[in-house]
Amino acid sequence: MSPTFYKNAREWLYAVIIALVVSVFSKVFVFEVYWIPSSSMSKTLQANDYVLVNKLIYGARFPFTPLASPFHQHHFAGGGKSYLSWLQLPYWRLPAWSSVQRNDVVVFNYPKDHENPIDCRETFVKRCVALPADTLEIVGTHLWINGEEQPLPPFGQFEYLMQTHRSFPPQHWEGLAKGGVLEGGRKVGLPNFYQFSLEPQQADSLQKSEGVLWIKKSIRDKGVSTEDVYPQDTRYFSWNSDYYGPLIVPKKGLSIALTPLNAIYYRTCITQHEGNTLKIEGEQVYVNDAPAQHYTFRYNYYFVMGDNRHNSIDSRFWGFVPETHLIGKATHIVQSLRQGKTFYQSQAIRWNRVGQRIQ
Repeated sequence: MSPTFYKNAREWLYAVIIALVVSVFSKVFVFEVYWIPSSSMSKTLQANDYVLVNKLIYGARFPFTPLASPFHQHHFAGGGKSYLSWLQLPYWRLPAWSSVQRNDVVVFNYPKDHENPIDCRETFVKRCVALPADTLEIVGTHLWINGEEQPLPPFGQFEYLMQTHRSFPPQHWEGLAKGGVLEGGRKVGLPNFYQFSLEPQQADSLQKSEGVLWIKKSIRDKGVSTEDVYPQDTRYFSWNSDYYGPLIVPKKGLSIALTPLNAIYYRTCITQHEGNTLKIEGEQVYVNDAPAQHYTFRYNYYFVMGDNRHNSIDSRFWGFVPETHLIGKATHIVQSLRQGKTFYQSQAIRWNRVGQRIQ
């Protein structure tokens, strides 16, 4: 082959390598697009939205696991691991443009994953509702931070139960769909009962509809504890997802008195996220096998919730998000597909959502 062929081949190879390096660098440190698989942030984000995530805003996080495929989360399509875990780097970030703000929609690695390295865990998208050192409490679904009730996000929803005095008029189904009601329907086994995820104003409007006897928010009873909520200890906490706390969100440098009760509150932070051992014997708490009266947190933590409050698995169920798990802030919807559609099908794209700024 001619020298010209080899010269052109080298130039193309260099161009491909440079493009690949730039692509990987941008994906790891600058921005990335994430797919929304569920309705936990509905209607702010809907299933099959693709969101742009700014990784620079909170300071780009350097990889913990450098020997990993940048284009796979934790496993290849065939099932094998997409990373080698024998080399793990310490936590480090570039300087941040901004700290996390209350009500930011944040993207992070799932904190409850014990099997994969932090940066190879599943990615979640939720709204940050409480910052480090905030005191959080939920009273009858109403969120209180530092003694002040917080407004519901613009498209925030709850689950409502509705009863009609006869079969719901068919024309209302079309009206509900046009009004943006995305989840719900007849309650199985209960004639004339329906269950919907609704914004409060939608519930108020539906109450005035023909044939509706009543509609009310589904709220768990106060004082009735459920084992699924964090910190998963019904012996000491009568909490559920609608009546929760009060609870202080840990802050870097914050020192707390280490009582048996506090040790239960913050066990996951102390052990899983900050790498210590913790043991409770009677009234004495041991950290790394030494008696401890106080504990000082190494990291900042955040409390997150989904905007679809009754259909979201979030910090109420698995605890705080440490700063080590933060990936970035979701800023825009770059693509949105209707459920069950692909890019190649007609009317697949929800054009009204493309390019929207995430509130």
